[in-house]
Amino acid sequence: MNTLQISSHGGSNPPPDAPSCIPSLHPQLRTNSVPALPFSAEEAQAQMRRNTRQLENLALALRALQAEQAVLQRYVIECQSLFAPIRKLPVEILGSILSLVCTGGMGNTFGRKCILPSLCLSHVSHLWREIMISRSDLWSTIDVRLDEMTKGSQRLLSLWLMRSRDAPLDVRALSGYWNSSSTSSSANEWKTFSLLLDHGHRWASAVLRLDFQLYVQASAKIVSMLEGDEADSDSGYESQQAAGKKVKPFSHLKTLDISWFDCRISAAHNQRPSIRLFLHAPALQSLTIHHYDDFFIFPLSQIRSLTVTNVHQNPAPLLAQCTELKSLRLLNFASRDRTPHPPILMPHLTHFEVQISSYYESLTTKHLMDSLELPSLLSLTIAEPVHRYWDRPTWSHSAFIDMLSRSSCRLEKLAFIEVVVFPEELEETLQLNPTLTHATFIEWQCNDTTRSLMKTLSASLSLAPSLSQLSLRSDESLVNISEDLKGMISSRSRVKPLEQVLVESPETPADCMADLSSAVCSCGTKLIVRHEPTNFERVFPAYK
Repeated sequence: MNTLQISSHGGSNPPPDAPSCIPSLHPQLRTNSVPALPFSAEEAQAQMRRNTRQLENLALALRALQAEQAVLQRYVIECQSLFAPIRKLPVEILGSILSLVCTGGMGNTFGRKCILPSLCLSHVSHLWREIMISRSDLWSTIDVRLDEMTKGSQRLLSLWLMRSRDAPLDVRALSGYWNSSSTSSSANEWKTFSLLLDHGHRWASAVLRLDFQLYVQASAKIVSMLEGDEADSDSGYESQQAAGKKVKPFSHLKTLDISWFDCRISAAHNQRPSIRLFLHAPALQSLTIHHYDDFFIFPLSQIRSLTVTNVHQNPAPLLAQCTELKSLRLLNFASRDRTPHPPILMPHLTHFEVQISSYYESLTTKHLMDSLELPSLLSLTIAEPVHRYWDRPTWSHSAFIDMLSRSSCRLEKLAFIEVVVFPEELEETLQLNPTLTHATFIEWQCNDTTRSLMKTLSASLSLAPSLSQLSLRSDESLVNISEDLKGMISSRSRVKPLEQVLVESPETPADCMADLSSAVCSCGTKLIVRHEPTNFERVFPAYK
């Protein structure tokens, strides 16, 4: 029996290569005549059954080919993975690479949208998973968005805390700015933050941006934990042994960056409770405070590095407690308190930076300088705001000189940023600091400070005899100050050539740059020109 070939093109236009076709009977259906049929319906049905069996066989063959293709593809991937160069790395080096990925950037972020590099890396291969599981430090960098936490992200956070085991934790916690303490969201925030506090004894560094009420709850919890430990230690020998195994909260915390906000303005400022959350942190050495207020209590007597931003109160009472301080930064200094204070002796302070606020007319550095005595000071940075809202005499040169004379310090690094200093004041400053090795003078709007410095250094070679590195940013173009710069470097080279000069400037014509670099580098001074605004640097090595 012939095999039926059914044309998809219809009976009138069969494909030319078809050996036989079953024509469409659609025209005959419009008439009452019954034509002679080439095949009966039973024969067509039999052919359909044969086609169905062939289709089933083809489907089985297709599935078999697809399965074989998947096996071959997996085999190729496994071969590529087996011979990948990264597999030849020692486990220690591979672990270091994974550590860079896990701790770089924000680390592992928990919230509504979790970003978890540690979890992703542990799913790459069996070897990587073994490395990830075996190294607890790869799970120790945690960034938590408290107001975005869900039940799933809380379970993931618990997994992270379990896999980090006893490794020191680097914690960053942020809460929602407009959440009210009565909402379920705030209850969820406290539940998550309380979980982090349970591992507070492992905190090595912490960045906290939290609602004030969270600090109140956390402070109460930590105080109760400490009181419970003290009660256990007084209740007998066995209890003392049990208490001895406990580690107090924040016993390993070394670095703290803390700020707070409070949307409940109805509460009076003087009715806020004291926050003693970090009062018992024996290892704390670096502290950054935003919007400092008196009701936050810190172990200031042991702090080595202190940064305070938005300084609206007189910092003298705060600094008087910092007896071991080595580095101090006062950013956005906005204290207008003119109450005189006796000089505060800070015998260990070596680095001091002050950035003046731009929002108040009556600001001055006089009262700050009058209240300090810094015998060990080595590095000083004074920065005025670039954009000023007031034409004010912020800088007090007399108070600065009195502070240097009173302290008997010998500065090695001095930076004036947008500070108006006159030539005679520059000369007096350099005379008091013969040990100065690094000087930085940056100006945007206060004209002639850079020119005054170069002329002063050229006129008297006995000033700053140890000066080796000079950084300049002039409000004028490099073309206009190039002659003064070449003259200053040439004159200094007669006594002791400068090792390096860094100049920030817009793009400079090639002929001017070639002439300047030749004159500077021939004096034995390396010249670095940093072009604005791209900060692209061109380095010209010294030669003689």
